[in-house]
Amino acid sequence: MIELVRRLRPVEELLEALQSDEEEVRSRARQMLALLWREQAGEAAMEEVEAGLRLLENRMFQEAVEHFSQLIEQFPAFAEAYRYRGEAWYRLGRYRESILDLLQALKRNPHHYEAWADLGRSFVQMGLYRNALTAFRRALQIDPYAAELREYIAYCRQELAGEGSNGH
Repeated sequence: MIELVRRLRPVEELLEALQSDEEEVRSRARQMLALLWREQAGEAAMEEVEAGLRLLENRMFQEAVEHFSQLIEQFPAFAEAYRYRGEAWYRLGRYRESILDLLQALKRNPHHYEAWADLGRSFVQMGLYRNALTAFRRALQIDPYAAELREYIAYCRQELAGEGSNGH
């Protein structure tokens, strides 16, 4: 299935589709990119990602960290494993670890708009609003119709403006 998706829609074409004015086109591109990225390390790794996502859904965040850590040991080049471990760290309130994992995910897949957005959210939690703005803007360059990113950007700007008026 994944090879068919790759042949029909290369990643570059799917990334371009995120720029479309049509929501349906963007939605399908997001779905196909998610499929490509999750299956990047093969079917077995994708099944492990799905198992880890179930842990996250069930709020078993520490178990998810351990699960994705094992996946990273098996597939150290697999961006999704780092991204989802970063999400698990975030849910545990361990923002520094989240940032480190998300940076590893982005090193492996610099076009991963969700990892950029997650990175921005982690920076916000640490009060690093300039870094968050950079991450959110990068995500928005890739996926310009993600409205929640504009809200985060506005929030960061407001926080930075407040710092300036308070003499920080």
